[in-house]
Amino acid sequence: MDAGAYRAHAQAGPGQQPHPPSIGPDRDGTGSLEAFARQCGALFSYDWLTSLDPRDGGQQHETYVDLKCPEWRIKVTGPNLALISRRRRIPELGALEYLTSCHLANIIFGDQIEFLGVILTEEGPRLVIRQPEVEAADPDNPHPMKPAINRWLRSAGFEYDEGAWTREGDLVVVSDEHEGNFILAAEGIRPIDLHLTRLSWATGEVIPWEQNPVNPRRTATL
Repeated sequence: MDAGAYRAHAQAGPGQQPHPPSIGPDRDGTGSLEAFARQCGALFSYDWLTSLDPRDGGQQHETYVDLKCPEWRIKVTGPNLALISRRRRIPELGALEYLTSCHLANIIFGDQIEFLGVILTEEGPRLVIRQPEVEAADPDNPHPMKPAINRWLRSAGFEYDEGAWTREGDLVVVSDEHEGNFILAAEGIRPIDLHLTRLSWATGEVIPWEQNPVNPRRTATL
């Protein structure tokens, strides 16, 4: 079920919210995001959210599974991209930066993150995405250790410099690379919640997953 069909499925029942409150003035693109969500029928309510099966999340998202589509993990940010713990996010993250990071993850790591929509709250909009469920090879030990993560990042072309991992070939910067943001799957290490940006002077295209040496499918065809 693609993202558009899923929105129609999710909003066919009590999750529909035809006249949600305004999220206020446009800050970091949130007003444009609300307008886009309204136009696309991508507004969700807490009625819909409570119909989902909650799962363990992290600092960035509450996570859920719709039992009708169990192959997808649904993730919901805090209001205005605040951390779920309510601790201050440093540096702050806007909607455009968040969605850009998701887009880069799709290209660079072969992820399939889809933007589903927005839940409007008095504290600010909550963004809703989904991505394919990544099964750990060993559910009792789902995350790789930091030395293995560092080796994986270096194999993917990144080097650690000034507090972040940067890839010289396309000036992509990876941060938030703690153990919980990786899954040790049967095919190898898979990132799930990294924050990705490009340096301001970067030009040209980013290196896609299909050309990445840590892509197991690429390795199998060499």
